[in-house]
Amino acid sequence: MKVCCRLWFDNDGKAFGQGPYRILLEVQKLGSLNQAAKELDLSYNKAWKTIQMVEKRIGFKLLESASGGKTGGGSTLTPEAIEFLSRYERFKLEVDANIQATFDKYFPE
Repeated sequence: MKVCCRLWFDNDGKAFGQGPYRILLEVQKLGSLNQAAKELDLSYNKAWKTIQMVEKRIGFKLLESASGGKTGGGSTLTPEAIEFLSRYERFKLEVDANIQATFDKYFPE
């Protein structure tokens, strides 16, 4: 048996969790919100609205976007978004370890 837990930040509604985290990681990897949405099997509109909602609830921009054209456009994470993702990753690892330790304490094999 294993323990599973969903974790998200709330600020007048769900502000940030695994969904937006995965979108941002894909944007960072692919350089495009459109490509990230395709990779995650989301519509571009859903991905864009998710990012807009997160930005509103956490209070800072996550993406810088350039329109298409001859050079193709794309999206990059803002410096604040890169720092936020780094902190979120470290936070989640620590929380997961603590949840597992607590689970093991109460449900040893």
